[in-house]
Amino acid sequence: METMQYKGFLGSIEISKEDKTLYGKLLHINGLITYEAENFSELEAAFHDAVDDYLADCEESGVEPQRSCSGAFNIRVKPEKHRQLLFISSIQNIKLNALVAEGVDLVITKYATEHAKLEAYKVFKFNWEHNPEMRKNAINWTLEKMSKSQFVSGEENNYENANP
Repeated sequence: METMQYKGFLGSIEISKEDKTLYGKLLHINGLITYEAENFSELEAAFHDAVDDYLADCEESGVEPQRSCSGAFNIRVKPEKHRQLLFISSIQNIKLNALVAEGVDLVITKYATEHAKLEAYKVFKFNWEHNPEMRKNAINWTLEKMSKSQFVSGEENNYENANP
């Protein structure tokens, strides 16, 4: 599922082929707030409006914006994994909850890093395709780095035998 973010809220991006529209809803809140549009720019604006309206309604009512993420959730694993986690937490002299939280941090770091790399690639690819000046600078930078590296010595360019 594709998503977008605004002011700490996450919104879905869905397609209705029948209606030929885009639509979505605010995710991870207690309640249903939807938005729709005919193209992505309008959908993004509708999402921003939905978040702003939701926050304004909450402020006007004197209520904290409802979020479904309280920080507590159940996790179900096979009994053997549960036993292994308890064993590890005992050996490390930490509570099971702290061990699981550490595992969650590792997963978040892994996927956040992968997402950041993907987003950076998208930006680079867009600029490569649409920005000739950037493309020229990237090529020149690469050639400059290669000329200073072990790949290009005064002799022969032997890429196959180069040590990384």
